[in-house]
Amino acid sequence: MSDFRSIASDPRNKFSVWYRSLSGAALLGAVASIGAGLAVFSVITILMDGQTPNASQTSMTLTAALALFVFGVANLWFTVTLMGFGFRAAQFAKSRGVALRLAPGWAIGGWFVPVASFVLPYLVLKDVASLSGSEAAVRQRSILSFWIWWVVLSNLINVGVRLILSQTIEDQLTGWKLFAGTIAFFIVPFMMGRKALGQLDADLRALIV
Repeated sequence: MSDFRSIASDPRNKFSVWYRSLSGAALLGAVASIGAGLAVFSVITILMDGQTPNASQTSMTLTAALALFVFGVANLWFTVTLMGFGFRAAQFAKSRGVALRLAPGWAIGGWFVPVASFVLPYLVLKDVASLSGSEAAVRQRSILSFWIWWVVLSNLINVGVRLILSQTIEDQLTGWKLFAGTIAFFIVPFMMGRKALGQLDADLRALIV
């Protein structure tokens, strides 16, 4: 019993704490993405119709702003917990003899390297998934699918923001449409990430014996 407690309390095995937080962030983000997307689309419709703002429309605009704030918080929360989970899981994998292509620290540092951030955090998680035994290939494909959705949608948001900040009304409206649509689709990577990383978390916990 004492040996089990020693293993379970090892800081390298704290990946599950991060996953539980990540799961909460994913659920909040999924709800916020739909709410924010619909709210922003509603405001765009008002702007395109050229209607004079009234109390109801002002309320809708404030609702959209609040939904976007919640989405932003959930997105940041999810990103931070994904870093923590990747770091702790990589430490655990390394302690189990997995030959990682990148040091565990890249699960965090990889997010801050221009261009390479598109792949470095994923490579860390892919190596960790090799601990899943016969399910390793399945776990790696699930993580890859989640990662592709996350990277593509994150970059589409950036494109939308650049269009919103442009000088022409047409580009701004296009940017808002792209922005709103992309946010609505973020429900996909939130839920895919929650499922794929939840399966990986379960695989790793099964090794703590």
